[in-house]
Amino acid sequence: SRPILTCHFCFHPPHGSRTCREAATCTRKMPAEGLTLSVLAETRPGSKICVAGSIEQLGSWSPQSGPFLTTDPSTYPKWSVTLDSKGWPAGGIEYKFVIIEPEGANVWENRANRWLSLESSRDLLLRTPWFGQVDDPPSPLSPDALPKH
Repeated sequence: SRPILTCHFCFHPPHGSRTCREAATCTRKMPAEGLTLSVLAETRPGSKICVAGSIEQLGSWSPQSGPFLTTDPSTYPKWSVTLDSKGWPAGGIEYKFVIIEPEGANVWENRANRWLSLESSRDLLLRTPWFGQVDDPPSPLSPDALPKH
């Protein structure tokens, strides 16, 4: 197991445990309701974008079962979805964004799986990648642990 470098709740140094001394009163905690994933993607009218990934909440790699992102004229081409991170595995999750074309075809990101853990989510929330962009570190999860799409 790798050492915890930041507090599980607020990302302060952990002071020897999973939480920092200020965890109970910290104002920098991640929101309890979840975290928001976003992607920039120019799509055709009628297209949808979903997140497909390694856990049931992300459809277990089935795009039609994963959560759909939303956009509107004031935020396009940014698409976003807020996820409840309760119960996520400690080692993190793998996922990809998938464009579902109006005809029903699935267009997967042409890149290695994205990876997210609760410990790394603060950095993720500070940036919005383009669909298929490869600028994040590779998944530390075993390459054989989860299917690659």
